[in-house]
Amino acid sequence: MPHIDTRVAAIFRHDRPIRPQGSTIVEAGDEVFFIAASQHIRAVMSELQRLEKPYKRIMLVGGGNIGAGLARRLEKDYSVKLIERDQQRAAELAEKLQNTIVFFGDASDQELLAEEHIDQVDLFIAVTNDDEANIMSAMLAKRMGAKKVDGADSASSLCRSCAG
Repeated sequence: MPHIDTRVAAIFRHDRPIRPQGSTIVEAGDEVFFIAASQHIRAVMSELQRLEKPYKRIMLVGGGNIGAGLARRLEKDYSVKLIERDQQRAAELAEKLQNTIVFFGDASDQELLAEEHIDQVDLFIAVTNDDEANIMSAMLAKRMGAKKVDGADSASSLCRSCAG
């Protein structure tokens, strides 16, 4: 923001204050306080908000209770695709979920991910009951171009992804 006189007043990281210096790097999750003239506050905020593009396209892997519930909540506000490896469960989910596109397939299938434009996915979340498969499919999705991924190996990991 070279055209606006702005200063970083404080940074809180993990609820602890950090004294900002010239070499301080702002990290994801930091709470940053700025000082600027009141007439410039709106410009400063709009500049900062442009840095993080909102999620629009989300791909989920796993149609169990967690995946189905997550899809149900997300489909109201996002474009959601869900990959389920059990054909019968995929069919059930396709009927139950209003606006989620459900696929029968394997998230480790590079051809399927490419066909479904994994490189245009903003957030890829794997929530099967197989932690290793979740991590591996998330790594594959990232390598193939997904913007942000989570191979959820615990509920807390999943919550961090959803929070941003």
